[in-house]
Amino acid sequence: MVDTIDAHSDLSAGLVEVGYNCRNCGSFREHAATVADVAEVLNTSAKLPGLLQFGKHYLHCGVPMHTGAGKRSLLTAGFSSRNVDPELEAYLNTRVLHCDECGFQMEIPD
Repeated sequence: MVDTIDAHSDLSAGLVEVGYNCRNCGSFREHAATVADVAEVLNTSAKLPGLLQFGKHYLHCGVPMHTGAGKRSLLTAGFSSRNVDPELEAYLNTRVLHCDECGFQMEIPD
């Protein structure tokens, strides 16, 4: 079970310090790991290698991503030409996350 994840002293290497407890023996271990390796353990279904997510916080290249301007999008079915009552329209607010190390960015629901 992953217990802690901290910044590694060499951020350019894309490493983080990971601390975890063994469920079988109860021992605690800590070592450096790549962001991609930790993401694979924590987000086995993640389609973006090197991305780590903790609740609403994201790490890429071993550093926290910062939030950029988002937008509000109208969700439509795309197959109907009928006008929809404005009270029934659905909107999605998003935010854009940026990685300062490599320039990677992604848009996520807010």
